[in-house]
Amino acid sequence: MKFDSIKSRLVLMTLICVIGMAMLVISQHYFTQRLIGLNQQRDALLRMGQDLLQMRRHEKDFLLRHGTDYFDKFLQQSYLFKGRLTTLVPMFNEYRLPVAHVESLSASMEAYSGVFQQVVSLQERIGLTQNDGLRGRISELEKVLNEGALSQDPLSRELLTNIQLATRNYQITQEGYYAKLMNEMTERLVADYRNSSALDESLIQYREALLQLVDAFTTFGVTHNEGLRGEFRQSAHNVETQLKGVDTALKPMIEQQEGQVRIYSLSIAALTSIVLIL
Repeated sequence: MKFDSIKSRLVLMTLICVIGMAMLVISQHYFTQRLIGLNQQRDALLRMGQDLLQMRRHEKDFLLRHGTDYFDKFLQQSYLFKGRLTTLVPMFNEYRLPVAHVESLSASMEAYSGVFQQVVSLQERIGLTQNDGLRGRISELEKVLNEGALSQDPLSRELLTNIQLATRNYQITQEGYYAKLMNEMTERLVADYRNSSALDESLIQYREALLQLVDAFTTFGVTHNEGLRGEFRQSAHNVETQLKGVDTALKPMIEQQEGQVRIYSLSIAALTSIVLIL
């Protein structure tokens, strides 16, 4: 076919336009699919952030109300978080992003869940209510002592009352001052009746239960930054920081893909226009 006639030139121009449009459509489809995949992962990260917020909420509800149902909700939310996290690994491998970010986030989440489980177990040992755990045991022993031989003596009865008052104050404030009072007064009571028939096993068990209570609260953490509470809080902050790190690593890749879409589209349009002009 000769291209010196108007008809042949129109056919050639049409063919060039069709090829240019086909190349543009193919490139747009290719990059659109990649962008869809990246944005789906970005959406998963946003949902993981929401999962983490819910976990922090359940965590605070448990520490405030001591309900095991909050721990169950925490676990369910953590399973969703871990499930979304596993979907990021293939994408990070595909785009040669640092998989170490995902692995570190996974390890931090495991640590966060593990420490919270320790917090729950320790709270169960202390007692979820006044009638459970060490708190329930102490209440039972106080009742036995208040009805026993020691209560018949005015001095020992007064000392028992002071010990119980210090115990209540300690459970409310966890202040070391009340722990020291409890230790000193129970030690004095045991020493005063060591050689007396009034000393029974209940008093020894009472003192041991109080010492265990102080030890449990100390392990738990008197303030938000001490003990298991401090470790737990730090592990939660680690998860938050590393989740932001994963999002930071993904954001440039999305911007790069969007830039490539614009570059390829403009290149194809420019090439097509040049060929048509020539």
